[in-house]
Amino acid sequence: GAERRFLFKHKRTGEKVELLLEHGSLLLMKDVTQSHWLHHLPIAKRIRQPHISLTFRTIADAGKTPAGHSAK
Repeated sequence: GAERRFLFKHKRTGEKVELLLEHGSLLLMKDVTQSHWLHHLPIAKRIRQPHISLTFRTIADAGKTPAGHSAK
């Protein structure tokens, strides 16, 4: 897809970080990135090429194992 700017803002300090995601890029966010930073793709009106964003999430359910069986 199109090359895009990706922005992070630290929730506590307000520090800002910008990345340039090129065609074929993969950005993996986990652990402290998710809990301490806000993130978004800013609107880019001049970009006419499409981009694809996929999100994969792991949702933990208290009292259950990852396979979905009750913990003993």
